[in-house]
Amino acid sequence: MEKKEPNSKKGYRHVPGMRHRRKGEGAHAPKPMPNTRLNVLIDRWITFLEEKNYSARTFAGYRWSVRQFSLWVSERGVEDPAEVTRPMLESYQRWLFRYRQEKNGDPLSIKSQRDRIQHVQQFFSWLCRRDELSANPASDLELPRAIKRQLPRSLSQEQMNEVLNVPNVSDVLGIRDRTILELFYATGLRRSELINLDLSDYQADKRVLLVRQGKGKKDRFLPVGMQAAHWMGKYLDDSRPRLVLEHGEQGIFISGYGSRLSGSHLGNYVRSILTACGVKLHGSCHLLRHTFATHLLEGGADVRIIQQLLGHENLETTSIYTQVSVEHLREVYERSHPRGK
Repeated sequence: MEKKEPNSKKGYRHVPGMRHRRKGEGAHAPKPMPNTRLNVLIDRWITFLEEKNYSARTFAGYRWSVRQFSLWVSERGVEDPAEVTRPMLESYQRWLFRYRQEKNGDPLSIKSQRDRIQHVQQFFSWLCRRDELSANPASDLELPRAIKRQLPRSLSQEQMNEVLNVPNVSDVLGIRDRTILELFYATGLRRSELINLDLSDYQADKRVLLVRQGKGKKDRFLPVGMQAAHWMGKYLDDSRPRLVLEHGEQGIFISGYGSRLSGSHLGNYVRSILTACGVKLHGSCHLLRHTFATHLLEGGADVRIIQQLLGHENLETTSIYTQVSVEHLREVYERSHPRGK
């Protein structure tokens, strides 16, 4: 059976129809939150996080978690945080445990459940510190037990090559998508780091990429391989000028709307490519990051070099990849040990 190209219905010929509206104005655009006291205080808390220099991704996650909680309690007639009780919060925990996602019927991961509850706890703690509440109903909630960190899974080199060849490079958007995949594989960028790249962050003559304000708000330089540099040049010269709308737009990767690509769109697209290639491993953009690190290790790179490239603060975080490359370890063992073969 012929493999279907994921963006075959979303090529450049459909871009003009996207120009008259902004991102988020489609059928699934988020609805505004009701003007209740709870939601007003949530907005103040998010502003507080912004003022404390939390990263945009961090407070966006907090905002999502607490607003979902607000919607849940509003369905039960609660519009003021003073009306929230400990039994109500425990009921919300049980609801999270039983919840099934619409797209695939899967439950929320333990990490997602813990994050949502912890964000609600931090919100109520902030309310108490601001004397908006006299007591914190979320203070002693028992969180689900954290699971041990699983070993990262990665693609084989053959699978990675198949993924890279999916985009239709005769199309403007296809060139952009091929460039994105090449850059993920060549640098191990996080999704948020890739969409935040500006034109000034890439030095084509040196094949160097500057990651500004990565995780932990740390900067780092990354070398860009020859293949990725080739596609970057082709995209910047031929595709990006046909996508961008505003002359002052500095983002490298542009959507069909003419502005910087969003993280959700990118994650969904990469996931569709992996599905088209028959990859059943969990993850999308981060799976390519794991693949980058694993293939470097299998090629003989020192784990400390991989640590710098990934932007890990602790070597312990990077050392998990040394447990992944069993085949590579077996090859070295068989080549080195007298009784290996």
